[in-house]
Amino acid sequence: MTATLFILPQGPTIGGVTTWVCQSASALAGAGERVGVLVHGALADHTDTVLPLHPGVTLFTDPALPAPCTLAGAIRPVVDRYADVARQLASSHSETVVLVPTRDADCFTAAARLVASDPVRRRMLGWRHSPMPYEREIFARSAPAMSRLVGVSQHLADELRTLHPSRALDIACVHNAVPVPPAPPSRAPLHARPLRLIYTGRLDEPFKRVEALVHMSDALLALRLPHQLSIIGDGPSQPSLEALASSRPAITLHGPLPPHQVAPALAQADIFVLPSRVEGLSLSALEAMATGCALILARTPSGATDLIGDDEAGMIAGAVPHQGPVEAGHALARAVQSVSFRDLAAIGRRAHARSARLFSLHRFTRALLDQVAHAAATPPSLDAPIESFHDARRPASVPPDAAERMRSCLDTLADRPVVIFGCGAHTRALADVFANSPARIVALSDDDPGTHGQTMLDRPVVAPDELARTGATDLVLSSWMHEDALWARRALFERQGLRVHRLYALRRPA
Repeated sequence: MTATLFILPQGPTIGGVTTWVCQSASALAGAGERVGVLVHGALADHTDTVLPLHPGVTLFTDPALPAPCTLAGAIRPVVDRYADVARQLASSHSETVVLVPTRDADCFTAAARLVASDPVRRRMLGWRHSPMPYEREIFARSAPAMSRLVGVSQHLADELRTLHPSRALDIACVHNAVPVPPAPPSRAPLHARPLRLIYTGRLDEPFKRVEALVHMSDALLALRLPHQLSIIGDGPSQPSLEALASSRPAITLHGPLPPHQVAPALAQADIFVLPSRVEGLSLSALEAMATGCALILARTPSGATDLIGDDEAGMIAGAVPHQGPVEAGHALARAVQSVSFRDLAAIGRRAHARSARLFSLHRFTRALLDQVAHAAATPPSLDAPIESFHDARRPASVPPDAAERMRSCLDTLADRPVVIFGCGAHTRALADVFANSPARIVALSDDDPGTHGQTMLDRPVVAPDELARTGATDLVLSSWMHEDALWARRALFERQGLRVHRLYALRRPA
């Protein structure tokens, strides 16, 4: 027998990973498997939710146990608690327990240390939900302790194979899933009413780019396309969205709603719009597909084509990750207009059929059972201790080797005039590196207009389209979380005569 333990190390917060854990644990319990969920480490400023779990799931709650990321690497209490819960979950001393950590790099580290201490009875299943560099680094560090590696989209599975070529046989793509009704609900004909648009999810500007929804609505009005836009969710961008929506009667913000109220809203909508810069495989989009919504998705490397297919379930808009909310909003509006000229009811039926074919809970449960069984049967290749990721001396958005990488890059630019792009935590954490650099750092730059004309590290902050006047010959990207998106738009800097340098190009683990 095998037991499976899912871990939510940042509390029962609202979000896709929490939904996935509840869904996965419940699917295993419904199939007769022994399964538990450990919840600990609630974070400030995050809304908690009641976990909808199958009665057969054993829930362990330990709010007094901190999130591993807050412990600056001192995670021994977390490892001990994980070991204790695994013992409680196992039906016998010899039963294998498969650990499924989430979200927090040092949640994975703690699970890896438990595997290393007992590789016969403890195994780890690594499930990658996002293309963010933080998750990429988690797998780069912890993969030796993982018996199986899974990506929720084909892009993520392919990237795992690129980064871990020796583990190709241990890597799989398992799409997220949602309950799919037998048939999509019927909707009133479009000619008799405005187009109904909807967004459900976290209200977060850097990643979800939700302000693009407002600009999309403005652009649709300019195109004389009557519509109503419902926005459901909460997050740090809610106050700014409320301020923008207050003067726009076509937009309604509903705040966070429980699932039983979200489903009827989706059933009434024609088109689900997702403006995100980054996604793995959006559960919100899957829920919309299952109710017969057409999809309009921003172009992201991961997830978009898995969901849409060959325009089967909607359309991928020309809104790319590096664009701001205004540009992205206009691109989304053009896609909405294009889809609205087609047979929306037929697109909705195809979206529902695609969700039933590829993203059903039945299909997901079979794949999940298979991955757990493979993990339980596969010894880890761990041959050295895994060090903690988090450190009291740097924020989570700065990887351990950031200073070394920046120093090495600037050494190659000795005596050259250089611009550092990025005024966030990454740059602040590397202040000593810049102060002692052999390169001549003449300015900083950032996309945030509020920084332009200011000074940082005793250098002027210049707008990205005005860098030619600095006289710099080179630009170094100082961001880990957003480097891929910045690199994708390097032509903006190259047109101004700057050579662009990045620190964190995709690399295979040593």
